[in-house]
This record gives sequence, structure tokens and C-alpha cells, in this order.
Amino acid sequence: MSKPLIPAQRRERIQEYLAIHQIARSVDLCDLLETSEATVRRDLEWLEQKGILERTHGGAILSQRMIFEQEYQQRAQHHPEEKNVLVNSPLL
Repeated sequence: MSKPLIPAQRRERIQEYLAIHQIARSVDLCDLLETSEATVRRDLEWLEQKGILERTHGGAILSQRMIFEQEYQQRAQHHPEEKNVLVNSPLL
């Protein structure tokens, strides 16, 4: 048995797994992380609060909201003048 992972390491591995598979079952994460279902559940709750994933019955899926927020941030960085015009518009 290997050395137990700290919470930050477990959460990072969960995110890496979801980046590849988009969906994860709790039992698969237990095997991957070599930890209990209660620990996985706590990690999934924490990641859900951060908007990284959405918990489902028996697992989690990668949050689609997170993808759209990243796309918006990328567009805002590439086109800041257009975003300024919209924010400072008198119609808003």
C-alpha cells in the first residue's frame, strides 16, 4: 500500500480523471485514490462547491459551467476593448 494522499493531491487526481473521462463513478475514484467512499464524497463536495464538477448519484461529471466560464475569460483577454464597450454601455 502506498502513502496516503493529502486532500489537495486527491482533488487534483479527481480533476485529472474528469478531464480525461468527463464522468467518474465513486467506486472508481476509491480504487484510483486508494481511499474510502466517505473521503471521496467529501472531496467531490469540495470540488462541487468550487464549480469544478457536479455530483451525481454514485459519482460526478465535469461541470459544463466551468468550461463556459473559461471560454468567456479567454475571449475577454483577447478582446478587452469590446468587453469594455459592453460594460460601459448606457443600456446596462
